[in-house]
Amino acid sequence: AISLRVEFDSLQKRLTSAQANLDSVRMYQDRLERQADEAASEIASLTDKLRAAEAANQDTTRMREELEQLNASAVEAEGKLMQAEESVDDLATKAELNATELARLEEAETAASRTASEAQSEAAAALSRAVAAEARAENLAKQLDDLEHQAEVAQREMEETRRQVEAAASSTDTNASMEAVIEEAEAETRKMQDTKKSGLPALSRMRKAELVAECTERGIDASGTVPVLRARLRQARK
Repeated sequence: AISLRVEFDSLQKRLTSAQANLDSVRMYQDRLERQADEAASEIASLTDKLRAAEAANQDTTRMREELEQLNASAVEAEGKLMQAEESVDDLATKAELNATELARLEEAETAASRTASEAQSEAAAALSRAVAAEARAENLAKQLDDLEHQAEVAQREMEETRRQVEAAASSTDTNASMEAVIEEAEAETRKMQDTKKSGLPALSRMRKAELVAECTERGIDASGTVPVLRARLRQARK
């Protein structure tokens, strides 16, 4: 678009200069035509005088010399007039060509400006789409993070449930007899008594934090539910 504008301005200057030259040549042509008309009038007048002098048997030598000079001047003026007419035609042709080329360049510049405007609009639209896509990507990434977090929580819950089920399965004997239950209770009582003697708190009265602390102190696994922790400590205290 910039090169078209430079070419357009240059051609505009040439067209203006050609138009000025054309106007100048036309003025010169008009002046030559007036001079030719004046010379023709003088020649006609002098010819009439020459004929009258010849009819009166007067000396016409000087008149003939003047007539020859006028004829020579008229011929010269006619030649200049023809050259001026050719110059006018040539300049008019060039001016017309320049005007045509100027119109073509103006149309090309308009088309280029329109194309540039459309390109800018398309670039703005593309930028808007890119921003929207980036926002959607960020939203999807956030949703993915949330889903991963939920999956981790669900996985931990599943592991906790599995451990609880395993602990319940290991600590519960559905086929145990009443005697075994009584024996276990008696054994637990004896252990509690032994615990009291040893100064350790009863496992059944300890809270989870206390159970975790003792497991940690004994260097055993401190994860799991309260029943699981008590079972581990019960085994460790033996």
